[in-house]
Amino acid sequence: MLTRNNLFSVAALAGALTACGGVSNNDDAGRKIDDVDTSLTGRWVSACTPQKALGLIPVASEINQMDFGIAQGDVVKTIHRFDDTACASALYDQDIVGTYSLVAGATAPVQNLNINVKSVVVTPVSDAAAGKMNEDKFCGATDWAVNGKKDVTGLACGGKQFNGGDVVFDLTQRDGDNLFLGKASFFNDGTSAAERPTALDTEHPLAKTK
Repeated sequence: MLTRNNLFSVAALAGALTACGGVSNNDDAGRKIDDVDTSLTGRWVSACTPQKALGLIPVASEINQMDFGIAQGDVVKTIHRFDDTACASALYDQDIVGTYSLVAGATAPVQNLNINVKSVVVTPVSDAAAGKMNEDKFCGATDWAVNGKKDVTGLACGGKQFNGGDVVFDLTQRDGDNLFLGKASFFNDGTSAAERPTALDTEHPLAKTK
């Protein structure tokens, strides 16, 4: 079930946001936003990162992509998953769609980042991956098809789950064309404000591509 690891540190990455995205001077919930903040706007992509091969569909590496929009603080976190350590053999993509807000509480230049999850979509990107996902009943489904998008919001997928309305509590810092997110741990996995990461993951920055 999607234990919001990484997410967005990846989180983790990924319920419905009831507020617009931007800068909030309210408390850590960050639900009501008055102004849209554009400092994160654009696409940010990580390097290929090896992963521990866990779950029904062993994932050997990942590339994390964050697309921050302007209107209503839209954000999509895409996790590209591969079955080799060089990110050459693609398995599936996971899109965590929602909105974001930057809320008070962190020490500048670090900012608290709240991602309000709206939906989660999984897309097999190879015939072999779709076949394996059907064989293992990934997310409880047996009708996976290459390039066929499936909404898996609220479903258990590879031991992880995101529900509509979930909030991922993270950290962020922009340094020029590099973006850092929070470093997750067993004790700080971003599933509540109290479990927000306490440090940035400086080893795996996301680079601005557009």
